[in-house]
Amino acid sequence: MNDTPLKAFAETLAREGKSPMTIRNYLNDLAHFARWFSQTNGEAFAPEAITLLDVRAYKSHLLTVAKFKPATVNRRLAALAGFCRWAKAQSLIVDNPTNQVGGVPEAQSAPKALGDTELHRLLREVYKSGKKRDIAIVEVLVSGAQPLPLRRSGAS
Repeated sequence: MNDTPLKAFAETLAREGKSPMTIRNYLNDLAHFARWFSQTNGEAFAPEAITLLDVRAYKSHLLTVAKFKPATVNRRLAALAGFCRWAKAQSLIVDNPTNQVGGVPEAQSAPKALGDTELHRLLREVYKSGKKRDIAIVEVLVSGAQPLPLRRSGAS
């Protein structure tokens, strides 16, 4: 693996004020791609050798073979995209092969429920207000009970 472009990229990140941890994470993700690139293509990693096909295959590998979560796949693709933008700015590559490869959608997690202490504080504040309507609403929400449908007056 040719480390010279990666070292130059790391120096640029440092000049841009990126933290040492961020730089280390970028380099780890790029080293992972470089190993995959060499093993898959049978040639040494070099910025000018990266193609759109490689980026798509790497993304597929991360999802299906390595079975990484979307956040990890997106982080690794972002590191590669940053490196390719830098390589294009340095005239090491003509076109950025990552431009046509999007990230992986991340599933939205359900909202977190209130803990016992938080729930107690909420109830306490509502009761302190003394507003019966608010108390009733919060009690129904907390209990999980379904409100009864309203009937029109005069309906039987």
